Amino acid sequence: MAVNRVRVLWSGTPVIGDGLSTFNFDSSTGTAQQQATAVGTFLTSTNDRRSTTCTWTIDTDVHTLDLGTGALQAITTVSSAQAAGTAAGDMIPFATQGLLRLFTPTIVNGRLLQGRLFLPGSVEADSNGGPTGTYMSDYDAAGNALAGDASTSWVVWSRTHAAFSAISQASTWNKWAVLRSRRD
Repeated sequence: MAVNRVRVLWSGTPVIGDGLSTFNFDSSTGTAQQQATAVGTFLTSTNDRRSTTCTWTIDTDVHTLDLGTGALQAITTVSSAQAAGTAAGDMIPFATQGLLRLFTPTIVNGRLLQGRLFLPGSVEADSNGGPTGTYMSDYDAAGNALAGDASTSWVVWSRTHAAFSAISQASTWNKWAVLRSRRD
């Protein structure tokens, strides 16, 4: 078994250096192009929650990776998509991001298999100490639409346990998150 990795490259003012988001899919459900298109639909539907200075581009290479080792098995070239956010106004601090929690029904090694997706480029209008209800609703709807896409199977992948599971629910956390690298 294998997973397909669709990568999104972030640039603009809210991203120090270049940013990267990774979406994993069951490689046996849908084509790499369908998976990249589904990610593009998710991002496009949430452009109104990102600053006009934040841009995203879907990488044209979708990597097929071995479930257990993460070894590269194939590269499929897909059509790229890109856009910028449409939210006007001041951004919240660069390190502060939204957090989409990804839930699965699978238990691996005695723990629920879960994932998360950090959401850069938020603006102050979407903050009232934490994300506003509208912000959370928009990302919840987009995340659950991607999880429910009949042409693809968006998954959480644990390379450590050589397991993946389809996402059953996406839910935006009601607090802002900070993404730190392991090198900090």
